[in-house]
Amino acid sequence: MDDLTMILVYIALAVVVMVAARRSRALRRMIGWHDFGSRPRAGTGEAAIAAGLATLGTGRQAVTEGDWRVFRPSIGARLLMPLVTVLLLLTMFDPESLGRERIDLPPLMAEAMILLLAYANVAMLRYRVQVSGDVLALRSTLLPTRHYDLRDLRTVEEDAVHSFRLGFADGRSVEILKTVAGAAELRQILRVRLEQNPRG
Repeated sequence: MDDLTMILVYIALAVVVMVAARRSRALRRMIGWHDFGSRPRAGTGEAAIAAGLATLGTGRQAVTEGDWRVFRPSIGARLLMPLVTVLLLLTMFDPESLGRERIDLPPLMAEAMILLLAYANVAMLRYRVQVSGDVLALRSTLLPTRHYDLRDLRTVEEDAVHSFRLGFADGRSVEILKTVAGAAELRQILRVRLEQNPRG
């Protein structure tokens, strides 16, 4: 099996696991999600470095815009995406500089990966979690802002590095970044809501 086929297989497996993990709590546990408030360690050295970088700036305060408390990605989280982009581009186009062998990517695949990386960087710059009263609003992509009623919040899980996963009474779920400026305030908002809301 050549290198390109291996890359495609890994991508396909990652997508399958990601989709399955959205539906399976047991699978999420296997890939590192834990109960809210637990402090799991990152599983690898690379993940620990990423977690350390992403937490830079989480001690800064969230900002107030009108009636909203606005939580933007931490300085570290915003730096992490361009860093990952540069490393991936070097891996794709100049692997020798990283001590790796060159992989011949089909032009269409290379272009798709560049577009995906550009999209990820724009999404990170636009990202914000906003809370006002009973409403949590999430702007994470170029799509419209999504709104969630915190009175319907039933579960919160977290991974070792970046995210909270919120589950709501109507069956919806959403992942939000926890490495944000005002991280402690956002965590407290979620903790209080879980204590106030009925379970089940």
